[in-house]
Amino acid sequence: MTIRRIFSSFPLLATIVGNDVLALTNSAPAKISQLTIGSNFVRVQLKSMTEMEGCSQQQYYILDIADNKNSAMLSASLVIRSMGSTVIIQSDGCLNGYSLISHIYY
Repeated sequence: MTIRRIFSSFPLLATIVGNDVLALTNSAPAKISQLTIGSNFVRVQLKSMTEMEGCSQQQYYILDIADNKNSAMLSASLVIRSMGSTVIIQSDGCLNGYSLISHIYY
């Protein structure tokens, strides 16, 4: 089991393992204001965006759906948006300049 898997549920994780830095960042709690769905990724915009990961694009977070392992997060995002629930987005790196979504807490 990897260190990332063991600690992935802890908010605002910043752990140093040997010479490697493992840093995940979280957004502030907010409602989803917009979803745009493409063939390979979903852009998620919260009503209050938090700058994360130092990515060049900060107006959306991005969910990679090219890999089917994220289909559950896509489904959950649609339900959360329709219910108007508050979420926290956890990011791990950048994709296409946007913060890459690794977890959605609601």
